[in-house]
This record gives sequence, structure tokens and C-alpha cells, in this order.
Amino acid sequence: MTTERFGVSVPEEIAEKLEELVDECDDLGATRSEIISAVLAAYFQTCDDSTARTRVVLKRYRTKKNE
Repeated sequence: MTTERFGVSVPEEIAEKLEELVDECDDLGATRSEIISAVLAAYFQTCDDSTARTRVVLKRYRTKKNE
């Protein structure tokens, strides 16, 4: 499988949760990138209509962000 690199910006609270996951997965030697890739893979593999679901999640995220 080939990979593509790109950067993302996330709110500090999400970055902190990601760091917690890295710490909790220390025994696996997991990196931030690996965890993000695994989460995205799980999302796309389990979501029948990823476009519709992503739109719902994005709207909720934006509403919460603007509160």
C-alpha cells in the first residue's frame, strides 16, 4: 500500500487526546500518524455512506466550534 503525506491542524484538546492515545499505546510503539491512519481506516471501513456521515459530523463540529 502506498501512502501520501499531508498535514492537519487540530484543536488543542484533540491533540491532547491523541497524545494520551500515543501514551496508552506505548507497548505497541504507536505513533500519532499511525493512530490517525488507523482511526481513518476504521471510519471508512465501517461507514456505509462516508460522505453523508462526514457531512453530519462536520456540521456538528462546526456548530460546537462556534459556540
